[in-house]
Amino acid sequence: MKLSSSYYKLPIIEIDKNNQNMESQIQNALDRIKAFVDANHLSTGGVKQLVTNAIIYDTYDLFLKHVIPLLDLPKDVIAQASISGTIINRVLYIVSPRLYTDIYPIEGQTETGYEKLITHELAHQLHIDILNGDEDKMGPRWFYEGFAIYVAHQFVDKKALDKKQMIKIIENELYVSYDQYAGLFEEVLKIYDFKEIVKRADTESFKNELIKKISQNI
Repeated sequence: MKLSSSYYKLPIIEIDKNNQNMESQIQNALDRIKAFVDANHLSTGGVKQLVTNAIIYDTYDLFLKHVIPLLDLPKDVIAQASISGTIINRVLYIVSPRLYTDIYPIEGQTETGYEKLITHELAHQLHIDILNGDEDKMGPRWFYEGFAIYVAHQFVDKKALDKKQMIKIIENELYVSYDQYAGLFEEVLKIYDFKEIVKRADTESFKNELIKKISQNI
């Protein structure tokens, strides 16, 4: 079932005066999401709009001041992850292109790096919508971050993970770097169909089965 075109409607954008061309950046990210949805024949159960507002920050302290109270994560985890954006109640909170380059110099300096960052955050909301709004079914952090990275096509130059690293991350649901999440998710897609793992990501049976399949190849 195709989604309504209103799902990809451009949100109301609140930006710092120093940030220009944000509308096109966000529109390009929405186009990336639409292309992914169409290619994978996904459905979101009638959700009207992916995001309604977008707030872009040019000061990292202000960004953290606003988002930390909204996130269900410890402060040290947020700091360790160098969080650059999030969506709460369909409002996109995101750092400016300049700040993103400071946080992730390699990704930030690429031509489409910031566009991919926006796509990553939109992909998290898409993931929730695919699951009919049930965030608990998104699976462990390695999975939902891997999902968003995969949709956004980020960290394409990542190093491959060995099987023991993969098992350790899955077994212990470790917080690791985004390039490791990217590598792990792509390895899992060599074993399973994308739609299948999205449906099963939160289950213990999937976790145990996945570890077993990876172990067989060590």
